Amino acid sequence: MKTEPSILALPKVALENRKQLPLVSGIYYVIDQNDVIWYIGQAKNLQARWKSQSHHRLFQLKSQKKIKFTIYYQILESSKLNEVEQKEIAKYHPHLNQSKVKHQKVRPAESLLRETLIKFSGYIVVLGIEPPRELDSNLIQQCQFYNEKWWIQKKVLTSNVVHLGLDATKLNEFANEEIETFACLIDSPFKTRKNYSNKWQQPPGARKNPHIGVGHGARLFVNGFVIEISVIYGIQELLIDINNTTLASESIFSLNPQSLHQLQNKWFKALAGIYPIEKEIKEKQKNYPSNLVLSRLQPYTDNPIPIVFKENLDKSILTSELQKIKDEYKSGKRGVGSRSKKNNFQISIN
Repeated sequence: MKTEPSILALPKVALENRKQLPLVSGIYYVIDQNDVIWYIGQAKNLQARWKSQSHHRLFQLKSQKKIKFTIYYQILESSKLNEVEQKEIAKYHPHLNQSKVKHQKVRPAESLLRETLIKFSGYIVVLGIEPPRELDSNLIQQCQFYNEKWWIQKKVLTSNVVHLGLDATKLNEFANEEIETFACLIDSPFKTRKNYSNKWQQPPGARKNPHIGVGHGARLFVNGFVIEISVIYGIQELLIDINNTTLASESIFSLNPQSLHQLQNKWFKALAGIYPIEKEIKEKQKNYPSNLVLSRLQPYTDNPIPIVFKENLDKSILTSELQKIKDEYKSGKRGVGSRSKKNNFQISIN
């Protein structure tokens, strides 16, 4: 999300001149030369907060040698600081607000997204893009009625959502239709111990189910946008005529408007994936929150996510990860006991 002009019109000082900040309370925004917000904070005394080397984020900011930072500030009464700070952080999702202070090097969420797209190259497609959910009162009401708060979390409501689909049938074929291998292929690539500013998140209910891998339904916050991913079954008939496009600088296919319309009319979206179902069942559950989300998708045309950090990624390692997982199951390095029996993963909805 681009920084709004109202923030860029605020008083400001360069990071290296932070001692010139006023002795007043207020909200501050650390913004780079591309108008990207890196951090939002509050202080009862702005100058004292940034005095000398005291600020807990100063090391991380100074480590970005090629980036010029400016501190913009809004003077506010102390009683309003918490409310305004929380609102602004929820709106912009700044990189450093999402990271732990103790890490000296924090990797941006855009790199995690790019890594995921590279790992699943050939198995992943952009389904569409969804406008902010705060604009849809019916969706909010249905989420509250069904107690499906995952779709209307505060951090999600104000952002555009890019929806991705993992081709379950093709991944199952790659796994030689072995259950354990297939499950690991849609789980392991999303998990990491690296110091990313954001990580792939699962719905609370899915996290409690050991049979639902992260890739069945996951979310990532990236540079002011939301990425939501689902395993999708029976997608082949939608991929006959697809668009070659980019997302976060990486090549990817996207559904054309006709295929998206067909997806919305013949498939059902749940927390654990997207499935083809009969028209009668679709009609009965048309107001279910996750399915309303699917109905709101619009065709994906242009890459909306600005790339700020442009990390160099080792694509040769990333593109071999799925094959490595498959080989480790075949050799017995992964999995428990003998190989699982083949399963054709035919899905039915009762």
